[in-house]
Amino acid sequence: MSATSIGGQVTTCPPPYIVFTDLDGTLLDHHTYAWQPALPAIRRLQALNIPIIINTSKTAAEVLPIRHSLGLSSPFIVENGSALYIPKGFCDGSIENLAAINIRGDYYCLLFGANRDNIVQCIYNERAARDLKFSGYRDWDTETLMSHTGLDRISAEQSLARLYSEPIIWQDSEAAHRHFSDFITRKGLRILSGGRFEHIQGDTDKAKPMRFFREHIYRDEKIEFICLGDTENDIAMLEHADIALCIKSPVGPYPELSHKHVYYSQKCGPEGWQEAIDYILA
Repeated sequence: MSATSIGGQVTTCPPPYIVFTDLDGTLLDHHTYAWQPALPAIRRLQALNIPIIINTSKTAAEVLPIRHSLGLSSPFIVENGSALYIPKGFCDGSIENLAAINIRGDYYCLLFGANRDNIVQCIYNERAARDLKFSGYRDWDTETLMSHTGLDRISAEQSLARLYSEPIIWQDSEAAHRHFSDFITRKGLRILSGGRFEHIQGDTDKAKPMRFFREHIYRDEKIEFICLGDTENDIAMLEHADIALCIKSPVGPYPELSHKHVYYSQKCGPEGWQEAIDYILA
């Protein structure tokens, strides 16, 4: 590896990595949402000019303040791969010509998922028609969501500002769930299970926006993707990685992967995130 100057100091150039990370239960503690134990690893990656791209089930309204607190300026992916937000200064602007790109303030936004209003109408009409037992974001006020998640009021309000997905809690039988899953598939939608909720969304996942990076932003470069996640809804992202880092969950097993290059952390949440990045950069 060659030497380069970063911030006026000479350091060693790392391999061309990009880090994609889940938030809840991975970079953020499952119970407290703390990220501070991972700060040394975050700063180490930043010193090496390795982008950290959040890839989460959270909304854009939730991600923006988290991103600010972490000191990140890179793109981010929201609502389980439903939309990719790219800061205008991140690339050369050539993506403006893509038909699917929208401009939202200081970001290019590429939509991969479905409109939440259509999802909500679809699934709650089916709930009424079949007398299914589940509840979701449409049913809940801020206080109810706070009780389900442990989020503070501002964070809960940001979480309710969903555009592309509807998280639910299933309260019916397994047989009813199988019929509901078949219905969702027939409607061109998808169910992904996370740490707390099942997410009903368009036919996308966390890997689809990652492919956009390979095909459009880094098409002429050899970039290795490092991905960190902890639950089933991270599987597509982890399988698409060059190096998959599975973070131990305090509430469930590691996701089942067929990937050949996987590291399983022994610690949970941000402590596990720090452990995994230390392992890769050792």
